Amino acid sequence: MKLCLHTFSANTEEQNRFFRGPYKLWPSLLFFPTSFAHSHEGAYSDSRGLPGVTKEVADFIGRRDGYPSDPELIFLTDGASKGVMQILNTIIRDERDGVLVPVPQYPLHSAAIALFGGSLVPYYLEETGKLVPVPHSPLA
Repeated sequence: MKLCLHTFSANTEEQNRFFRGPYKLWPSLLFFPTSFAHSHEGAYSDSRGLPGVTKEVADFIGRRDGYPSDPELIFLTDGASKGVMQILNTIIRDERDGVLVPVPQYPLHSAAIALFGGSLVPYYLEETGKLVPVPHSPLA
């Protein structure tokens, strides 16, 4: 990470030897966006993601959706499953916390809700036209 944030520190012979070989990582580090270099370094990074990366994501969302996005409100994870787990772990206190989940559902949802001690509240969707709850669903 230090080499990505401060590429000027990678000019020693020892570091150059590290980046030789089949992967040739060093050339790609030379193009690492300079906006990322303003990130904190040390034992821990920002749990939301590198500030430069979250800014790039916010800028992309703004261009795509035509509405500005705040990089302070973006949390990057190493996959959707990790993000779902983090959110469920944050919002579930005990079995009185119900989480609405459409049926059929991805097994991660029911497993994570059970793991964190919450209650799964399934609902069914009418898939013709708009996705709306069907009459026998708890949401109808």
